Amino acid sequence: MERIQELLRILGSPESSFLSVHVAGTNGKGSTAYMLASVLQQAGYKVGRFISPHVFSYRERINIDGKDISYDKFCTYLELLEEAISANFSQDMPTEFEILTAIAFMFFCDEQVDIAIIEVGMGGLYDSTNVIMPLLTIITNIDFDHMSYLGTDRRTIAANKAGIIKKNAALITGNIHDEAWPVISAAAKLNNAQVFKSEAIKICKCQGKSAASWGIEFSFQGDKSIVSDFPLRGDYQLENLAPVLMALQVLNEKGFQINKEQVTLALAAIHIPARLEILKYEPLIIADAAHNPHGAEALAGSLETMYPNRNRVIICTLLDDKDKNSYLEPLLKGTRAIVFTNPGVERSLQWMNWPELQSENLYWEEEMEAAFAKGLKLLEENDYLLITGSFYLMAPAIRWAKKLDEV
Repeated sequence: MERIQELLRILGSPESSFLSVHVAGTNGKGSTAYMLASVLQQAGYKVGRFISPHVFSYRERINIDGKDISYDKFCTYLELLEEAISANFSQDMPTEFEILTAIAFMFFCDEQVDIAIIEVGMGGLYDSTNVIMPLLTIITNIDFDHMSYLGTDRRTIAANKAGIIKKNAALITGNIHDEAWPVISAAAKLNNAQVFKSEAIKICKCQGKSAASWGIEFSFQGDKSIVSDFPLRGDYQLENLAPVLMALQVLNEKGFQINKEQVTLALAAIHIPARLEILKYEPLIIADAAHNPHGAEALAGSLETMYPNRNRVIICTLLDDKDKNSYLEPLLKGTRAIVFTNPGVERSLQWMNWPELQSENLYWEEEMEAAFAKGLKLLEENDYLLITGSFYLMAPAIRWAKKLDEV
């Protein structure tokens, strides 16, 4: 943490100039940040949002009121940082993520946001975002991912994520595994952090505007609220929504003014790329960036609910540090074929290596567009195509699907 702390000190400590909410968790933290920022913006606040990774551009990670930082401003901050780093660091240079974090904090400071939603990059305790002193923190869930960095059991992973809990700052928890809960609870007690469990928020599905959609019903500040056409598909998004609603109620207690009409308007209009995103309806092509076993399990459950009588062909890639076999296991049911491809990054040198996977219907295509075309060719009547496993697949998949409509 010394490196990012020193860099920010040189830049005038921009992270201390705005209110913030800090979001950590194995899965769902990006969706949580999107939803929370959208509601606060709808309520009239100027809201910064820092997330990772991105789908198309680094600029997506740094956003105010739904608009990504401009190319010119991004370049201006990069030049400023280049000068600061050259003048003050001769070795142990800041990392890419630390530089992006510093840009976000400078941007939010200069634009005088009312509040910023800051997503942890990885873990929590040693993450470069963990220099902020937030109004409240959110831990969405705890499961296995980045185990070479965070630990190989849930208690150790929980200890890392609990590092974002701050003195006297409220803590919102999502669906925390029983193994991890004692660690989170102890950290909250140590920091005098009042804990608000989102399981107290009840959300249920209801009839949507059409047979192809569904709505949600929930209580906000004691009042019944309904979103008749909730655009985020997947039951796991309801799990992500619960800590958002709890956080909004806690923010109301801290002086923010958010009402149920603003909540429902924001949720009805939200779009989060690469989360059960339908790229094409005929044939059905779905992109989802689930990239760990917990995410794959949630994705498989949602697909079973949405398309119970349909088989699928999967196009997949997974980075070398992921648990490949545990990832694919929940997705195998209902899958007729899998096409593996190479995302073309240093962490994917073993993209062809799936040692424990035994099936006749496995294919390998190094070029992503060739893999997409192969998956499309393998579809049979009533099948759908699922593209998943890594954010590195999402932008190429979205561009490819758009080109299909142009043919």
